[in-house]
Amino acid sequence: MGPMSAGPRPPNADPVARERALDPRTGLPVVRYVGPYPPTLRPGAPAPVGAWRVLASESRDGRWVVELETAASARPLAEVAASVDDGDVEELLDVLEDAERLGVAHGGLTIDRLWRHGASVRVEGYGVGWAPEASVDADRAAIARALLDLPGTSITAPIRTHLEELAGSPASGDAPRPASPTPALDAAPPAAPRVAATFVKGPPPGATVRPGDTPLAPLHERAARAVARAQASAEGRRRLALGATLVFAVVVLASLSVALQRRPQPAAAVADGAVAYVVDVRIEPAGLPPARLVVLESPPGSRLVAGTVVGSVPRRVPLDRAGTWRFEARFLDRRSEPATLELPGDRSLVLVFPDPTTAAP
Repeated sequence: MGPMSAGPRPPNADPVARERALDPRTGLPVVRYVGPYPPTLRPGAPAPVGAWRVLASESRDGRWVVELETAASARPLAEVAASVDDGDVEELLDVLEDAERLGVAHGGLTIDRLWRHGASVRVEGYGVGWAPEASVDADRAAIARALLDLPGTSITAPIRTHLEELAGSPASGDAPRPASPTPALDAAPPAAPRVAATFVKGPPPGATVRPGDTPLAPLHERAARAVARAQASAEGRRRLALGATLVFAVVVLASLSVALQRRPQPAAAVADGAVAYVVDVRIEPAGLPPARLVVLESPPGSRLVAGTVVGSVPRRVPLDRAGTWRFEARFLDRRSEPATLELPGDRSLVLVFPDPTTAAP
């Protein structure tokens, strides 16, 4: 893993210490933990979606050193409490669900481990050996208490009730998990990339179905009762009509979107009538934070003259002229190697940041 450059170590409670440092290979910020227990995730192993990844780990003098990725632009969730809402709660609980699927527990969840990164939230500390008795149920209780104790949030009353149930649940791994009072948290499936969908013919384990019934019958009955209640008042009938109109509009827009996506689109029109070629821009090594894409050379007539910052990458970038392009990516005071692109033939661009440890003095 090599030596790291770091600032003063902040005060930390034993047995796990934490410090911020810089990776000498990439020059990027990392978080280093030092503790007595071995890590629960290896470098490169899948981490829960929404958790900072383990970059390196090793044993030194009977202590384990684990380094995690981080982002300089991330802010502690405690500093932006007013932005915390029900969606963030669901996202954090999804992280725990994904951790349970991977068979990994955290063991050290506090409000200090939660970060705001753009519109999303991130969890720090997965993979660190916090305690041998860590469990996902204990993690749920810990994260619920952390969110409940955070003042000034926009978490609604029903979600706070759900968090109170989680916070009061036993920490034992074989304890039953409390049921969610809200369909949004109880019935929402995990994101598609996380779990492969499986179709099961039949009711859930332990469920009973009367002859002629289907597993969806209770849902149909609840829906029918809800519609009947709505139709009992003029306001309810107005809302039903408005809902039906919105559903119809969504279906029409979705159909148009699918039809347009199926049409061949080698190029897209831009504001001044020029032709835009969409290029997939990536940066290496993998795992770097977003960098600025800067034009070094562009074809004659392009609006993107030399020195123009196109935006942050990696992402798909539209270019307005065919011909020879040269770009570089910049992150803080670091620059990638220049790369050349020939349009319309090339449709992908890779910008490589050199290893700072091999740079000439």
